[in-house]
Amino acid sequence: INAQAIPQFEIDTPSKELVPKLAELAGKEPTRGIALKLLSRVGEPAVPTFKELLKNANALDTIAIIQALPALGKHAKPLLPELQAIMVKSRWWDAEDELLGTFKKCGSDGAEGLTSVLKTLHDPKSVHFAPADDRTKTLVKALGELGADAKTAVPVLIVLLDESESFRPEILEALGSIGPAASKAIPAVEALTNDAKVADTARVALRRMGKLDVK
Repeated sequence: INAQAIPQFEIDTPSKELVPKLAELAGKEPTRGIALKLLSRVGEPAVPTFKELLKNANALDTIAIIQALPALGKHAKPLLPELQAIMVKSRWWDAEDELLGTFKKCGSDGAEGLTSVLKTLHDPKSVHFAPADDRTKTLVKALGELGADAKTAVPVLIVLLDESESFRPEILEALGSIGPAASKAIPAVEALTNDAKVADTARVALRRMGKLDVK
């Protein structure tokens, strides 16, 4: 296999025996994108290689790697800690759709990872404490899109519902999307039906969470 031959390879089912060579080609500019795409198609056997590539990647390489990861699907689970570290340290997220998409494809494990990032950004003891930036909105929205898989995020969302007034509409929307799995948040959401700013949003969220007798 060489740089000229790569475009001729069947992308859907590359052999795991190609991983070492693909890893080598992923480090070269002309072949990086297609090599990473092929690696992601290999699936689970390529995960250690992706871990190593992320560890040694510069900013541009990291973007290219993140763009390839969604194709790993649930096999990307072992890479979530590395991606969480990137999200915590970076004020702006490159390849945001692919980054969040990788977490979403990991279901409840992805939800736990996103929740961990959210907690870090709102932890006053963390050097990465940044409770007011737009990453919170992005994370909360992504958790909502995970639906019931984001059940483990509910305790954190309850706390933020009380502490982060500016994000209440997004948090209520996420809790509604999580649905009945977010039932523990019902008392906290009910309390906001008296807040004129978010009362209607709170009532809608309550109904989506399974409380049908909302006034």
